[in-house]
Amino acid sequence: WAIILRLTGARHPHVPLGEPLNKKRWWLGAFAGLMFLLTFIPAGIKKVYDDRNSPKLQNASLQRELEYYRNQRMKNQQSQPSSAPTTR
Repeated sequence: WAIILRLTGARHPHVPLGEPLNKKRWWLGAFAGLMFLLTFIPAGIKKVYDDRNSPKLQNASLQRELEYYRNQRMKNQQSQPSSAPTTR
């Protein structure tokens, strides 16, 4: 953006100095800063697994479900007659 602004000759408009903060706005800013400091989490948020949601158990559950569907498909294939033509 800086290159485009430089090439087009656009400049940032003049910003006049504002009036100083009154006590109400100063205290509001101090309160906002205090709330930020009290609620800031420097380490971030980690996902914590309990025993029921551990990746190892989820994988085992998926394996059981996959095996169930494979068995169902095998049963369906065995119970349906073959559509291949028979030769005599």
